[in-house]
Amino acid sequence: MLLKLPKVIRGKMHSVMKGRVSKNLIGGAFVAGVVVSLLDSLCAGQIYLPVLALISQSQARYFYLLLYNLMFILPLVIVLTAVCLGMGFRRLIELSERYTTLTKLLLAGVFFALAGLLVLTV
Repeated sequence: MLLKLPKVIRGKMHSVMKGRVSKNLIGGAFVAGVVVSLLDSLCAGQIYLPVLALISQSQARYFYLLLYNLMFILPLVIVLTAVCLGMGFRRLIELSERYTTLTKLLLAGVFFALAGLLVLTV
């Protein structure tokens, strides 16, 4: 993949997750989550800002906020369910690698739809 966080930032995220969580599970997970979120916002912030602009100007803002949060959480629930049902880490990686192109194309469609909504509503 060409578009991803720089190696330096990914390395920092990994070291924070490994170092913090192993010392104190709850506090470490919280600190790691905050640091990873801040570092990841360098990439994902380009998506959040237009979505928040769309949501804030819409009459159906609560519906859009609920939909946005459901779409954010849904992949996490699917992966958690798959793991709880016995799917191993290697199989998850294999599926991820096999469907990377399809996933990227679907995300491109979602982003074009969001761009269209922004143009039509702003």
